Amino acid sequence: MPKYLFQGSYIGEGLKGLASEGGTPRVEAARQLFGSLGGTLECFYFAFGTDDLIVICDLPDNESAAAFSLAINNSGKARGRVTALLTPEEMDRATTKSPEYRAPGSDKWEPISWDDALGRIAKLMKEDRDANFVAKTPTGLTVNRWLTTAMLAASASSNEVGYLTHKVMRSFGVLAFDNQARV
Repeated sequence: MPKYLFQGSYIGEGLKGLASEGGTPRVEAARQLFGSLGGTLECFYFAFGTDDLIVICDLPDNESAAAFSLAINNSGKARGRVTALLTPEEMDRATTKSPEYRAPGSDKWEPISWDDALGRIAKLMKEDRDANFVAKTPTGLTVNRWLTTAMLAASASSNEVGYLTHKVMRSFGVLAFDNQARV
C-alpha cells in the first residue's frame, strides 16, 4: 500500500483540544481516520517549529490521501500538506521512465528525452511570447505583458519557491498566474 507523509499544525480549537486533552487522543483519532479510509497509521510524532505534527500512514491510493487532506484542512482544527512517499525501488523504476510526445497531426506517441522535451517547451514558449508579447498599449503606456500563457503553481511548494516562481513568471510578462493551494 502507498505511504504518505503528513506535516501539519494544529490551529484554533484543535490547538486548544491538544492543550486540554494531550497527545494520545489525537493519535487515536488519526488511527481511526486512516482506518475509515482503508489505511493504517505507521507513526505519529509531535514536533515544535514550523510543524506541530509529523505523520506517516499507508493509504490505498491518492484519492484516499486527498480525502484525508481535505478532512484535516477543512476541519478548521489543523492544516497541513500530504506528500506521497516513494520506496528506493519505486525511485529506481521512475528513473527509467521518460516522457512521450505526440507530434501535431500524428496518432502515435513516441519516447522523447527530458532534455528534448524541456527544450521543445522552451522553444514553444519563446515563439508564443515573441508573437504575443505586448510591450506598450496603443496610447504608449508600458505594460510588458504576455496574455496567451498562464501558470498554475504547485500547492506543496515552500513560500520561498512560490516567491521565486511568481517572480520568474512575472519577469516573463505572464499575468495569468495562480497557486493550486488557492484553487
